Amino acid sequence: MEIVTDGVLPNIEDAPFDENPGDIFIAIDLGTTTVVALAWQVSTKKILATSFEPNAQRKYGADVMSRIEQALCGKADLEKKIIQTQLSRLCAKVVFAASEKIPRPFRATVLSVCITGNSTMLSLLLGLSVKGLSALPFSLPSRFGFWTSWGECFFEESSISKKTPVYFPPAIGAFVGADTVCAMISAGFDLSSQKSFLLSDVGTNSELALFIPNKDGGEGRIICTSCAAGPAFEAANISCGMAGENGAIDNFFVSSNGKIEFHVLGGGEARGVCGSGLVSAVASLLDAHKISKDGMIFGEGSSVLLAPSVFLLQSDIRALQLAKSAVKTGLDFLLKKTIELPTFFLAGGFGSKINVACAKKIALFPKNLSPISIGNAALFGASAILFSQKLQSLSEKIAKKSIFVNLASYPKFQEDFLKNCSFE
Repeated sequence: MEIVTDGVLPNIEDAPFDENPGDIFIAIDLGTTTVVALAWQVSTKKILATSFEPNAQRKYGADVMSRIEQALCGKADLEKKIIQTQLSRLCAKVVFAASEKIPRPFRATVLSVCITGNSTMLSLLLGLSVKGLSALPFSLPSRFGFWTSWGECFFEESSISKKTPVYFPPAIGAFVGADTVCAMISAGFDLSSQKSFLLSDVGTNSELALFIPNKDGGEGRIICTSCAAGPAFEAANISCGMAGENGAIDNFFVSSNGKIEFHVLGGGEARGVCGSGLVSAVASLLDAHKISKDGMIFGEGSSVLLAPSVFLLQSDIRALQLAKSAVKTGLDFLLKKTIELPTFFLAGGFGSKINVACAKKIALFPKNLSPISIGNAALFGASAILFSQKLQSLSEKIAKKSIFVNLASYPKFQEDFLKNCSFE
């Protein structure tokens, strides 16, 4: 499985730390699908070790609502224990790997840890009630944004001292969590900036954030929303869909003779299509005039063969239409809130792998936006917070000043959503 572990560390203006090469920070991105841990050498701001795994809570469901339902059915303690055990194991791996790169006689010492993630994942980790996240009116059990200790969070023996400080960045709401706040930190959101910024983390629940500057001076404002795109961008509900691993087609293109050709991760025979490959496939089918702008397959068939044993059904194309329409509708809504074209940042695994030209071909993004990929922005924002008290304070201010807008309450939402299902 391809897990995105790279990203952008923003400018850090705080005074440097002591030059002890054994001191390390650990940043963790607790995602619904995957969990990633980075060990940073404090003195050099360099990554010493990386470890990642599929989220062990997947046995309780692939998405947050399934995990919430399982927790409310009496499995909250099991979900808490399984993810705590996994994080302890991942941290042990990165501490051990980092130790091998630290010069003797210095020893690896974890100074502090930052754990980011969406509101559901952090709540389950800490054993907080997720009942408020299950239905309207959605409410958070905690807005996070606090320090605690490793011993208070994890009750098993660990390679990390129980006294080690652990920070949980603040969340904005039920569906715009600490991971989005950290992504804004990584993207360089600055409340005093005179430039407009737009951030999108495209996934099953796509989070969007727009910074609008105050042209009269003072701090600007941030408007956030989330789009229930469903699992199409991860190819989870696609007939021949699979994760971005060896055997997955990640890119299609139309050759000079009109034939659709493709690239397979790892080489060899194609076993399926990953999320970025799905977008590329539909873009190529449009170019080859095999489907219409409204997503209908031309001819009498109800499927299109992409490679031996790899095909797309009409229902697969419809799933992508619904997912891309949710995101496009959210982006259009936010763009109406600003008079200038914002700098557009694309975060997350899907955003790192997507072919931008293909995304524009299917009208996933507005044509006037040119996205800048910033990788796993949540993870690198969490890392930056460990290095900078100023950025930690900024994360808390961003969370407090952000306004969440429920797209479903927007009067023209249904009309715009239906319009945006088209691939033009």
